[in-house]
Amino acid sequence: MRACRWCRPSRSSSSTVGGGLLRILAVGAPAAAVVFLCILAAAASSAAAAPSKEVRARLLCPAELLVVRADARKHDEIDSGTPLARGLRNRIASTLATLPITCRRYAAAVSKPFDDAQGFVARIRQLRGWFDAGERRRFAEEMDALVIQAPFVTTSFLRDRNGNEDEREAGIVYHQLCHGCHVATTQNAENPAAPLDDMVRILSREEFLARMLLGVRGTPEIGLANPLTPFEIGAMTRFLLSDRIAGETFLR
Repeated sequence: MRACRWCRPSRSSSSTVGGGLLRILAVGAPAAAVVFLCILAAAASSAAAAPSKEVRARLLCPAELLVVRADARKHDEIDSGTPLARGLRNRIASTLATLPITCRRYAAAVSKPFDDAQGFVARIRQLRGWFDAGERRRFAEEMDALVIQAPFVTTSFLRDRNGNEDEREAGIVYHQLCHGCHVATTQNAENPAAPLDDMVRILSREEFLARMLLGVRGTPEIGLANPLTPFEIGAMTRFLLSDRIAGETFLR
């Protein structure tokens, strides 16, 4: 097998990050519910591992909007006194606090007038007020409008060549470094690590990709940015959807 695409050294630098390990930190980050908690084995430099700033700017705002809308819907379906409901409220509040900055960067990346002049900051503040006050219908309608205004485009996650080698490498990463924390959902937890192979089949494809994009965090050397490219997240998704997920051959 060729050297792992996910772990190869940078062509522009011989340095490594943290002795070859990139930590993927837990979801306490804004709007990243029940997703990736694992360590990614990587000998790549920070510049090579992380997606470009422009790619992140184009994806993060739409991803945050999708996830916070889904979290709000889930919050409305469960008992408000449960730990999960508290966790969802905290993530929604955190996301709404940072969303104006994230979406201004999106606007700049796509050359779209999506800023204070269009009343966006005021809309986010209103969303926070509606959510806190229990005005669920108004909150939901405005979230739907914002998701349409900033669509989550998934073309960056598609396979860029024929063959299944990247999915095989994704399987190695999943079995060795991610599966242990996502075997079963932890009951009575604010941020449960749900099984990824269940999530990928239950959630819409767009929501799952958005959660993967937001839920993985890197090291301080790369500003805690997701060290996986959208393509690599796509490869992990294709592996999780395949019939090979139970195969032990990925461990060899």
